[in-house]
Amino acid sequence: MALPPKTYERHCVRMAARNESTVEAKTMRFLIFVWITLAVAAAASAWYAMVPSRRGPARFWIGVCAVLLAAFAISFVMLGASTEKSLLSISFYFLNWGMAAGGAAICAGVIAGLSLALAFKR
Repeated sequence: MALPPKTYERHCVRMAARNESTVEAKTMRFLIFVWITLAVAAAASAWYAMVPSRRGPARFWIGVCAVLLAAFAISFVMLGASTEKSLLSISFYFLNWGMAAGGAAICAGVIAGLSLALAFKR
């Protein structure tokens, strides 16, 4: 049984909207999966690489990653508050999206892995 023309048009619009949201949801789930995978891989690598006799370098790298995460957060605030296009804002723009793509996950994973290794490896 065929639908009347007006009902069919509404049905097509609803199906198109549903398909777009499904594609966006699948893409977002994939990006979240990649981000979590990067963080877990970095944590596992940091745990494995941490040698108990060398605790100083581990603390150093935790500090470096914390500074990078802080720079990432500051770049978001600066980009949101300023419309001025200077060399600094453009460089922060590239830092911002590079960190969003994977650098933040790696930094968070390294901090977590090294912190756990400092706490549990003797």
